[in-house]
Amino acid sequence: MDYQSKLTKPLRLHWFVYLLLALSLVAIGLQGLRQNNERMGELKAAVITADETGEGVDLALQDLGSFVFNHMNTTTQVTLASEYSRDAQAAIEASQPDDIGAEVYEQARVECENPNVPLTARASCIAEYVSANGPDVDTDPIELPAESSYVYAFSAPLWSADVAGLSLFVAVVVGGLAVTSWLRSE
Repeated sequence: MDYQSKLTKPLRLHWFVYLLLALSLVAIGLQGLRQNNERMGELKAAVITADETGEGVDLALQDLGSFVFNHMNTTTQVTLASEYSRDAQAAIEASQPDDIGAEVYEQARVECENPNVPLTARASCIAEYVSANGPDVDTDPIELPAESSYVYAFSAPLWSADVAGLSLFVAVVVGGLAVTSWLRSE
């Protein structure tokens, strides 16, 4: 065999080398998926913190959504519980008729305040207490905001062009080369 034919001969790796390379790429891809999920968790925690303080919620939601929509393994859902509580409390206070004394309303609030009970049940409890213990007035039911308005769901793509997605894509290609090489060696 002469020197020229050695240069034009295509490089063929043993199928086992392809397999090791594919497995290494899968490991890198899985690590990338894990990092994506951890970063999503950090951004979700930032949303919850912003919700508790009441400041920067929109920006935190935007950051979370932008990350989730561009990275695999990051599908999540977050509920703005503190914002809902603030808005529900405002609705409860706004529904208090003017001719009911503040004292009766405060007694109702103290009687019905239980953090383990949902706000909708607390609102009903307050309305029932006020109607039973307050002066005879026509009280309308308390209309709380819809809880679904405070739930944000973000869906990740099936594949993304990040470290995880590219590593897994190349792993599939190299795995196909390993199978092809193995079949040719038989």
